[in-house]
Amino acid sequence: MPKKSVVERNLSKISVYHKYLVERSEIRSIARDKKATLEERFKASMKLAKMPRDSSPCRSKKRCNVSGRSAGYYGFFGVSRIVLRSLALAGQMPGVRKASW
Repeated sequence: MPKKSVVERNLSKISVYHKYLVERSEIRSIARDKKATLEERFKASMKLAKMPRDSSPCRSKKRCNVSGRSAGYYGFFGVSRIVLRSLALAGQMPGVRKASW
């Protein structure tokens, strides 16, 4: 189980990302627009560089909603492989059952 501070730091990164999501996408569209002038594109890229680092989507990490574990994360369920197994065996995951052959 990870430290609580690591989980909280990741949550703050996610909140900063959501705060700047619209503004960042607008600036990125200007910076990537081939029809815009070179000066406009340069200004947009400078604005993008001055935004907070945590506003980038790749700064946060997907973590398990129950344990906070980052490795072995199943995005469809939102939990790690260990928690998924325990919930499935307990019958708390609808439509999931242990394979047997």
